[in-house]
Amino acid sequence: MNIIITGLITGSMLVLLAIGFSLIFGVARIVNIAHTAFYMVAGYCIYLLSVKLGLHPVPGMLIAVVVVTVFLGAIDIFLSVMILGEETLTPGREKRIIDGIIQVFLHGAATG
Repeated sequence: MNIIITGLITGSMLVLLAIGFSLIFGVARIVNIAHTAFYMVAGYCIYLLSVKLGLHPVPGMLIAVVVVTVFLGAIDIFLSVMILGEETLTPGREKRIIDGIIQVFLHGAATG
């Protein structure tokens, strides 16, 4: 049973990565692979919920997706609308904001 759950978790993460790459390259026409760091944040959240809090991995994934989406979306909206004062951003400016957020998270993950 653990093999099936592990396979489903790994497969679903790979599917999410592929969908993200497809959207970034196909629809937005921006070459940006920084969104994979958001998967790192979600994976860390799943780890905390599953291992540290003892939740089953499936509910942990569902909770992590909602929490990370709301949290990172709120940060993005705060940075783009509240600080920069613009409701519509050009793709280049949005990419720079996302890259800045990613650098903060990667530095935090690297330093522990």
